[in-house]
Amino acid sequence: MNDKDREIDSWNQRLRNVADDQYAKEREIRRQKQLLDEVDYVHNRNNRLFHEIGSK
Repeated sequence: MNDKDREIDSWNQRLRNVADDQYAKEREIRRQKQLLDEVDYVHNRNNRLFHEIGSK
């Protein structure tokens, strides 16, 4: 394997690492959005319950 091939392999590995990092970050963003949605759901449910209790 010559120097050019090694350099290409090195760049390809770097690109794979960047793609793997990007995938992991996107997965974490989706997880955090899901958690925020769950927090919003619980918050809204609690607000409805407090309003129901207060209107009785």
